[in-house]
Amino acid sequence: MEKLSLVRLTPTLECYTAANPDAADDARFLHGEIFEERDYLRHGIVLPRDAFVVDAGANIGLFCLFVKHNAPDATVLAVEPMADTGEVLRRNLELHGLTDCHVYRCGLGARAETATFHHFPGLPANSTRYPDEKDSLRELMRNDRGAEVTEHTMRSHTEDVPVRPLSDLLREWPHVERIDLVKIDVEGAELEVLKGITETDWKRIGQLVVEVQQVDNRLEDVVDLLRTNGYTTTVERPAMIAPSLDLHMVYACR
Repeated sequence: MEKLSLVRLTPTLECYTAANPDAADDARFLHGEIFEERDYLRHGIVLPRDAFVVDAGANIGLFCLFVKHNAPDATVLAVEPMADTGEVLRRNLELHGLTDCHVYRCGLGARAETATFHHFPGLPANSTRYPDEKDSLRELMRNDRGAEVTEHTMRSHTEDVPVRPLSDLLREWPHVERIDLVKIDVEGAELEVLKGITETDWKRIGQLVVEVQQVDNRLEDVVDLLRTNGYTTTVERPAMIAPSLDLHMVYACR
């Protein structure tokens, strides 16, 4: 486990990150997306006080914290594949005394398997099964920060991680009739995550928010799959993301 730092995000909010400045900046950026821009509560997405939420790509836990801030009685399934990031997630849940947040240390996909993930300690929110899709981010950073800083920030190592279909996890919650929100931020695996949902579970899910990078018509495929399963969709570019990354937020409501 990496050493940790306690980072202050606002005068009243702090969180643990890996003990390096890049990871702290990553946390500040995520805080801006989640808490300030409220990227996950737009276009009709709402959370009842007792919401049941799946956080696919939980990272260090800021979205868990946001959910519990807006829905104090919520239950959250926090899914995070990377070992070190998962430990930071656990520490942040403990730091803020968050209850009913259940951590799953695995990836999500269309089928059960073991997959190789690339973990970026300086940019943990970008850890991925598909490192080639980070070329546009690397180029953006290289132009902004220079090659030497970029290569240091985007250094990575690999981990072999178990991957499970989302419905495999949801099978552990048969008494839950309504899944209020599935948030998916999985750095290239979003279509596989959606394909891991059974017909029975689609009927339980009321809302989804999916972050999608446009690669090989993935955005259109995600939208088509959601509409086929009965959702009305809205697509929007997130305000804090550079247009060159071609990243989109897909909001889906029944």
